[in-house]
Amino acid sequence: MIVRLLAFAVAVVLVTASGSSLPAAAQTPKLLGSIPLAQRLTLPPSTMVQLADGRIVSIATLRSEHTARLQRFTSARSLGTRLQLSHPFVLGSQRLRVTGGTPASAPAPAPSASAALPLVKRTFNSIRWAGDYNAFCNAAQATACLYYPAGVPLEINNGAVSDADYLVGQTTCTEEGGQAFSGGAPSVYWGCLFIYPLSDQYSFFPGVPSNMQVVQACPAPFVADIDPHGAIALSSTMTTIHFTPSATMSCVVQAYAPAP
Repeated sequence: MIVRLLAFAVAVVLVTASGSSLPAAAQTPKLLGSIPLAQRLTLPPSTMVQLADGRIVSIATLRSEHTARLQRFTSARSLGTRLQLSHPFVLGSQRLRVTGGTPASAPAPAPSASAALPLVKRTFNSIRWAGDYNAFCNAAQATACLYYPAGVPLEINNGAVSDADYLVGQTTCTEEGGQAFSGGAPSVYWGCLFIYPLSDQYSFFPGVPSNMQVVQACPAPFVADIDPHGAIALSSTMTTIHFTPSATMSCVVQAYAPAP
């Protein structure tokens, strides 16, 4: 989607805002890139526009999606904190694969003393990913993490999941970990891309691999492959390119192991 959005935006020819003799219902939707951001915020809700990815929607739809995005940036941290994880498993020398929330095999439950093992803690602060991804995964104290927000249309492209907001300003876009995209001649600001990883891999050095323990919350369509020697790989079985989650989607794994 990233390449397609930028290519579309660069090729766009700005349309004229002059009146038309066609009835409103018969008028061609305006290219959103031809409408300044300040004007987008005041257009009638029924105004139809064409987005950089070719989608034709009303301004009302864009405003509803924009509101959902504002809410997710304020709630991502609390969602991560409230995440319910499975009971701990002792991996021993056994590799663990979790598909749709269920381990492919049944590792032994961890003894109550397992809490004494330190968490393999990871800081999520990549400027490549959206701010709510980093906030959610840090709050969940994840060793490995995937997260997709609810209530907005997402697209899988170029090894990532992307979400475009056409009503957020460039400053807020940058502050929330987004990437502004523009196009046309002269260049016009189209909107902001929020990017989420399609997969996540993390490696570490556990002191005693046979003592490693994990907890996880990776429901369908996610898959978690966990190596007791200190490697976690998260992915998904999604085959659709476009999807709109009705609820937050996430896959979180916490690993506990003696320090190397």
